[in-house]
Amino acid sequence: MDGNGILHTRGFGIASHIGVQFDIPCVGVGKTVFAVDGLTAIGVKNEAKETLKKGGDCMMLQGGSGKDHGAAFRSTNDSSVPVIVSVGHRVSLQTALAVTNACIRGNRIPEPIRQADQRSRVLVKEHYKKEDEDMVEEKMDMDLTEDERVV
Repeated sequence: MDGNGILHTRGFGIASHIGVQFDIPCVGVGKTVFAVDGLTAIGVKNEAKETLKKGGDCMMLQGGSGKDHGAAFRSTNDSSVPVIVSVGHRVSLQTALAVTNACIRGNRIPEPIRQADQRSRVLVKEHYKKEDEDMVEEKMDMDLTEDERVV
């Protein structure tokens, strides 16, 4: 799921919500670290830069309370920016990391999320292109006199 699970300011991100709502196992894979239990985006970024040396390396994100909220995971050797993996629903953090790793196909973002993102962008672009065409057509119709309009 493109979003966080329990590594969320309310402890229940979109991956947790979808998992519970549909009673399915769900893994949260986010690009953003929320400020939770002493964790900060800057702190995680700096520590990840020093700790995650190659693709497949991960670093547990343990809060000030001692709770593991998730992990920073370096997807590939080429990408130094990790993805943030957290439990969504009905999976352990180790399983979430294994599933995420299994879905890496040479890009930073796991393939199912990358494909969904790419395909949704195409649909949005087509939608707005159609909407723009309709608006241009309406504008042209408004510029025409009653006799010039084609019905």
